[in-house]
Amino acid sequence: IDKLVPRVTAMLVSLEFPGQRVNEREEEDICQHLRGNTIRLLSLRGCAMTDESFGRVCAALTANESLQQLNLNLNVVSNDRRVKELGHALQRNAAITHLMLHGTPFSKKQVKALCKAVDQHPSLESLDVGDCTLTNSALKYVCPLLLSDNQPTESGKKIKGITELNLSGNPDLSLPGWTRLSIALSQNRTLERLYLDYCRLLPAGG
Repeated sequence: IDKLVPRVTAMLVSLEFPGQRVNEREEEDICQHLRGNTIRLLSLRGCAMTDESFGRVCAALTANESLQQLNLNLNVVSNDRRVKELGHALQRNAAITHLMLHGTPFSKKQVKALCKAVDQHPSLESLDVGDCTLTNSALKYVCPLLLSDNQPTESGKKIKGITELNLSGNPDLSLPGWTRLSIALSQNRTLERLYLDYCRLLPAGG
């Protein structure tokens, strides 16, 4: 059975799970590293964990100052409660630069809540919402994230702005959504990479 294996890089660990169930000992290990600011990367990709366990990890994430990459791909953020707890943590965390949520079937309401949570994030550079069942009405909450660079947060820090956005694998997006995205891109000054593979870029029959 694969176990959690910490890797150390410049005194900061990377904790990565191979899609397994997170037990109490592993949860406590994660929380200790988050609270102690000794973790650089946390991957819970495809992991099974209780709502209570997820909530405790989010609580530890709130004041963390070392974590740069958070991988919650493959439906880890699986319900409204988890969306709320992650959003609460992201509103207070200022260190994360890469947030990965690929493969999570979000509702429009959930996308709105998460985008509101990271709208004022000073350090976020990369957002992966590929294969997240995004619709045109959900994309309208993502687009403003492309317009917040260099704006001051409530704490006075300047927002770096998104440099990488993954929207791949969202076939329900169509012309109204792409039009909205194009308008946002025309005003954006930071984006370097945009992923749209496996999206429907042409009208049906086009």
